[in-house]
Amino acid sequence: MIIKQICKECGKPFLIEHWRKAKVCSRACTVASLVTKDKVQHRKIKLAKKREYAKEHYQENKDNIMERSKKWRKTNKGKVSRTRESKNRVFKLYGITVEQYDQMFEKQNGLCKICGEPGISRRLAVDHCHKTGKVRGLLCWKCNMCLGIFEKRYKEFVAYLSDK
Repeated sequence: MIIKQICKECGKPFLIEHWRKAKVCSRACTVASLVTKDKVQHRKIKLAKKREYAKEHYQENKDNIMERSKKWRKTNKGKVSRTRESKNRVFKLYGITVEQYDQMFEKQNGLCKICGEPGISRRLAVDHCHKTGKVRGLLCWKCNMCLGIFEKRYKEFVAYLSDK
């Protein structure tokens, strides 16, 4: 048996089989009903509360956490944090110090040198010339990736774009 129902998102009538419990008429309305401003705001508030709790917990248990971390690093020397390793590797690879990176970061106001966006989820990447090794600036991961691809395939891009 097919029944007529009203979409709770857009208000349009739609037909469904009686055993289905659909409340919206299409995938677009489903997405719209899932991502409402209230739900987004609720997620932000919930995340802020978790962060605040984590900060408070860390401050209250700082000594225990530090001691546990030291003990873990001692017993797991082969599993040293990749982020710490990669930071040191980056600075050694490009011949710059942490201070020089920080100066470049301040000079660019923490923004990508190409698109002007901040490095949101990752720190800004050190861009360098692959031939000379000279550091050119700091880029967000998207611009750094695009530039790397473009440098390798420059002739192909030019040929493609000039083709009419």
